[in-house]
Amino acid sequence: MDSEAGAADLSAGDGNRVEWLRILPFVVLHGMCLGVIWVGWSWIAVSVAALLYLVRMFAITGFYHRYFSHKTFQTTRFWQFLFAFSVTPPSSADPCGGRLITATTTASRYR
Repeated sequence: MDSEAGAADLSAGDGNRVEWLRILPFVVLHGMCLGVIWVGWSWIAVSVAALLYLVRMFAITGFYHRYFSHKTFQTTRFWQFLFAFSVTPPSSADPCGGRLITATTTASRYR
């Protein structure tokens, strides 16, 4: 493998540029977490957040990774969809489309 392949095609500084418009929804979303200062919190809210976090992490490791990467077990289309949907947060792209867009964009940079 040649780690210098395509390096001449890249202009200096393009790799370090921050795309503010693209990250703005994530900045706003995380900033909204500071709203707990004004609205308060409860043990029920913390418990629900922890439970949803555990469910999401299990879905990612126990299903999404093991099924789609290793095919360690078989399941129906319904469960495939349900678990894939549970792993994909509403603010991000779908599992395939997000990768395809990123792969296409990255590949076009090196042409």
